[in-house]
Amino acid sequence: MSSQPPLTNSKLCPFCRRLTPLSHTCPSAQPTRRRPNPVTPLAPHEESLFLTLQSQLSTLCKRCKAYDLPGVFANVRPLDRLQQMNNMPTSEQHIAYHGALAPHRMELGVLSELVLSPGCPLCRLVFRILPREGLVPDDDTLMIVPFRSHIRQAWWAVAEDGFKERSAVMLGVDYAGSAMSLGRGVLGMAAEMSPEMEGEAICIEDGGVERKSLGNGRFVGRMVDWEMVKMALEGRINGHGRECLVEKEEQIKYTRMIDVEERKVVPCAVGCEYFALSYVWGGVMPEEGALRKGTLPRTIEDAIETTRKMGRRYLWVDALCIDQRPNPTPEQRAEKERQLRIMDMIYSSATLTLVAVAGKDSKAGLPGVNSARPRTIQVRETIGGRTFFTVPPTSTQERNSSLWSTRAWTLQEELLSRRYLFFSDTHVEFICGSSRVPESLDTKTLSDWGSLVPDSLNQLSCGGTRRRCRTWMTVTVACR
Repeated sequence: MSSQPPLTNSKLCPFCRRLTPLSHTCPSAQPTRRRPNPVTPLAPHEESLFLTLQSQLSTLCKRCKAYDLPGVFANVRPLDRLQQMNNMPTSEQHIAYHGALAPHRMELGVLSELVLSPGCPLCRLVFRILPREGLVPDDDTLMIVPFRSHIRQAWWAVAEDGFKERSAVMLGVDYAGSAMSLGRGVLGMAAEMSPEMEGEAICIEDGGVERKSLGNGRFVGRMVDWEMVKMALEGRINGHGRECLVEKEEQIKYTRMIDVEERKVVPCAVGCEYFALSYVWGGVMPEEGALRKGTLPRTIEDAIETTRKMGRRYLWVDALCIDQRPNPTPEQRAEKERQLRIMDMIYSSATLTLVAVAGKDSKAGLPGVNSARPRTIQVRETIGGRTFFTVPPTSTQERNSSLWSTRAWTLQEELLSRRYLFFSDTHVEFICGSSRVPESLDTKTLSDWGSLVPDSLNQLSCGGTRRRCRTWMTVTVACR
């Protein structure tokens, strides 16, 4: 860091994401028509920069001193758009509400003129949650705004007001066009409002004040919290009904499984309980004997380790469990075709599908499983005697921004699976037909949070349509 400018004469540049002199004009600040991307992974040099800055003496800058951060979390009462429409029918009421909310917003001004002090803990939090792609130098619309965490969920519009009032307050980046418009669907206009503020956000430890902590953020470590994940899976296996039921298809006996203890491919046992892997190959094929030697592509190796840590013995991975040799005999080709015809059953019969959202190929690994591939850091700061930290984007945002979400092959795997464990650069999330358990959500609030999801929304998931999904299972291995 000796080449970096002194902290007293420097700023954190939102365009190149580096420490630069105050007078510096960033060459990366180019006009763009792209919409800001809230889920771009943190670069290694940024992680190093945060750790270095936090090891030095910190004090709030003039702008951040004027922004009473602890007071915002204690006093603000933000309403979602539906509440504003229902509770404030007149323009005068809207004006009064937004006027009262104004002191709790932090306008950033023209981005090319924005000065984020490296020695200011609040500036560092803001720098951490700013989009890392798509910012426009002359944009003056970005601001930091308070919101209730329930609006990050797909079901937020159908939540009761009493629940919304107990939902945790967070701070996020709002910019022109970030709010989605209303839509119409089977549940009506209100229920089809899209999730909002799904990017990175700032929360206060323990929810800040009593009765405003439901859905609060959780500080996620660099490695997966296996106990939380195992509790989520076992709780859903034992406590949920038909929407989470995994039915073992008889034809599964014709496939093969990886025995993760013996590290070899074996015939599928009758009633075999197994995990399946959904990932992007990216043209990377395991070498001959890689399973035995422990040299499989990182994503597959991490899936094997995950299966072991979750207390299971068998894992299904297409690259190993389906014969991939380039010049098969007629008998081998026939066997491969039989395996491909039961792909729907393989995923629908899996106890859990491990989904590799991060990375572009099978060398990327599952973040947080192996110390060689830790998750992206969160930033934690102490301001006014309270602890604040950043929380990851929603897993929906991360999935939608991934290469994995663009493939037809992985689409069918998602549609046909009953339970999923999504691995992103920031956290993991368990999802089944009736609940979602993100690792980045405070575990003390999970029971209340999950119980809110209406049955009518659960029925919209693919849980009731998997049988029909089989009618279009015609994509080929080349879709990988």
